[in-house]
Amino acid sequence: MFSTLALPGSLNAQINVLAKPGYIMTPNAQWKSGNELSLGFSYVPKSYAINHFVGDYYTENIYGVGVRLAHFMEVYLNITRVGERAGDIGIGDRHVSFRFQLLAEEKRGISAVLLVSAPFGTNHHLNHDALLLEKTGKLSPSVRIRLTGGYALPFVVSIPTGEGDRSLSILLKSKEQANIRYLSGFFGGLSFDWKEKAGFSLDHDGNTLNAGVFVKPLPWLQLQGHTFECKELGFNFSLHFPLSVAPKEMRVDEK
Repeated sequence: MFSTLALPGSLNAQINVLAKPGYIMTPNAQWKSGNELSLGFSYVPKSYAINHFVGDYYTENIYGVGVRLAHFMEVYLNITRVGERAGDIGIGDRHVSFRFQLLAEEKRGISAVLLVSAPFGTNHHLNHDALLLEKTGKLSPSVRIRLTGGYALPFVVSIPTGEGDRSLSILLKSKEQANIRYLSGFFGGLSFDWKEKAGFSLDHDGNTLNAGVFVKPLPWLQLQGHTFECKELGFNFSLHFPLSVAPKEMRVDEK
């Protein structure tokens, strides 16, 4: 058994392909205490692509940006670009989602986060409404382990916004019937890291088992390489910039 580790929220979060706190494909429930702007880029091969464009899947690049709106809520925007169809679809699909902190591990002994996708738009392949539970521990003074489990709704919640549609209605679309293969049902992941500078991740997104390694050569930069079922390779990187400065740091030059 590993010993409980009360982690301060300021630790750098590991980032998944959607530029959200997570492992490889799956999210986790890590929550930072300070606000920051996060930027991410990922490469996902065709066989494991998330978005469904014009009747097929293609190798895709996913760009992400995230920022905190309140101490308990974060918002994320993703844009997917498909080079093979850039002339047909332009910049690609946009996706907006939110993270809500329900429980903090340092107070409750376990972390809990709720993920909610905005119910607007016409393409819902990135949509995921899910509940996450997480526990962290310390295997040694330098090695930390993180365990996350979650459940994502097997359907998409959407509000039609078509031209001329003035009614307020909510539609439920089965992910299986709509060929949406991102986060449906139970999923989970784990990671080991050494002094927050390098680590190993393993996750199952409800469909595939993925593994990867990540390094943080600088406090504001994370690089990650991973494999999907030991068949295809992918990668992502992320940048993090603090948006809040401690009052003492702001007054460092004052006399």
